[in-house]
Amino acid sequence: MKAKICYFLALLFLFFACSGAAPVAEDPPQISIPQGWTLQSWTADPEVLTAAPKPPGIAFKDGKFSMSGGVNGMTGKYSATRDGRLILKGGGMTEMAGSPAAMKAEEVFTQLFSGVTHWRIKGKALVLSNGTPEMELRFQVRAPVKAKPLTGTVWSLEGFEERGKKATSDTALVAGTTITLTIGADGRASGSAGVNRYFGKAELGEAERITFGPMASTRRGGPPEAMAQERAYLQQLKDVSSWAVTGNRLVLTGKDGSFALRFDAK
Repeated sequence: MKAKICYFLALLFLFFACSGAAPVAEDPPQISIPQGWTLQSWTADPEVLTAAPKPPGIAFKDGKFSMSGGVNGMTGKYSATRDGRLILKGGGMTEMAGSPAAMKAEEVFTQLFSGVTHWRIKGKALVLSNGTPEMELRFQVRAPVKAKPLTGTVWSLEGFEERGKKATSDTALVAGTTITLTIGADGRASGSAGVNRYFGKAELGEAERITFGPMASTRRGGPPEAMAQERAYLQQLKDVSSWAVTGNRLVLTGKDGSFALRFDAK
């Protein structure tokens, strides 16, 4: 299964990398809705989608798209014309693992998504296709999600995001590790850094500003890659300057904007 997923991710990357000229943002208002879209059906085995714990989704805004296959995500650029043409130019996907059902659904979705060249609105649904009825992805408007509170929520790190001038890259967590963060109402911050527990203080400011003080931690040893990840996480946490919560997702951004830590609510 993992080999198949890697194959389809590589196929998806090559498709985007080789597709057409650089897209120009047009943002037809019909597709760039604030809520984004959740996959409702596809022209593939419907039981695969029904068995997935979380359906794939996509959002369009300001010439950029963000896509989730249910486990992994991709961001990129797009150009949509009013006559129904759609050019997608994406980067690589993250490489996290999920349940067999989730990974199977993502495999099917990424294979179909790699062939998308057209869009249309049918009723209240967004339909992405290759221009024929034989390959279609039908989306419905994503249901609004009430934002989780920053404090009192257990946040689980989804991935590390490096933000360069020309591109954004994602790094998934080392296999078998979990990194968490909880901020109490009194400003106490704690969690697991993947191997060791850590604890310290978080100071909240105006306009969604946040700073973390020095973190103390337990002193357990672990595999070299997990320990390196732990050091990188605690260093980046020290350099965080702002936060934003959207639905069940928390994003902590670095002072210079060069990185972000993406968390999901547990």
